[in-house]
Amino acid sequence: MKVILFITDSKRQNNLKKASPVAAYLSQNNSFNYIEMLWNEASSSYYGFFRGRVGAIGQTLSRILDNLVENYRMNLSAVHMIGYSAGAHIAGEAGRYVTKGVIGRITGNLRSSKSH
Repeated sequence: MKVILFITDSKRQNNLKKASPVAAYLSQNNSFNYIEMLWNEASSSYYGFFRGRVGAIGQTLSRILDNLVENYRMNLSAVHMIGYSAGAHIAGEAGRYVTKGVIGRITGNLRSSKSH
């Protein structure tokens, strides 16, 4: 079964669910598991500090994914990670550090949803 892992902060969460690859999945009647990771708690301090923690957050996520593979037989090739802003970096780091297989697809969007 397909697994959608959406990585974002709560400020963008609802807007991105309406107009993104996540929206495409949610609009289909297909079966899939949906996991959402909100990283805004980790980003509450200034950006430089948070940016330095992206690797550690990605490693933590990779351990969670490895645990799901090992204990619940999740197939990493069926996982589509979708990350926005710093979530894109977290998704990439998680993809780098998983040890129980290869993540099927990683989509990252580095653009901020803020209007300038």
